[in-house]
Amino acid sequence: MYATKGEERYIAIACETAAQWRALRAMTPLAAFGADAFDALAARHAADTAIDGALSAWCADQEPFALAERLKRAGVPASVVLRPVDLYEDPQLTHRGFFVTCDHLVMGPTPYDGPATRFSETPPVMSAAPALGQHTREVLSGILGYSDADIDDLAARGALT
Repeated sequence: MYATKGEERYIAIACETAAQWRALRAMTPLAAFGADAFDALAARHAADTAIDGALSAWCADQEPFALAERLKRAGVPASVVLRPVDLYEDPQLTHRGFFVTCDHLVMGPTPYDGPATRFSETPPVMSAAPALGQHTREVLSGILGYSDADIDDLAARGALT
């Protein structure tokens, strides 16, 4: 994981194979690690501090999304570390209908993570998270057995706010 241009933006880069390593080396300032010995994962692990230092310096001025695309096109596994707001625009999550918008009592229409699985015979039922105190009366009366008069008295004394 390497910091990139932008506020708290990061990119994840992974090289497991010699081909991925060579592709990364070709587009970054890693000439010092050009010996064939570095094609071996163990050799890269042994020099990981120096490699990470060179990649950290190089990535710092790079735009994260463009960098991830260039690396992927070159055959290097890479991805921008996404923020929650980025996930709402993720093409794969959008295609899968992952986010479901529910109408929250306070925040209005709000995206929520949808169901992890979908079944043809039992469609999911989604609802917004409750607002603070939204179900207090139902819990006090239905679960705890308080009378309406007792609940009104608690509310009048400010105990339910």
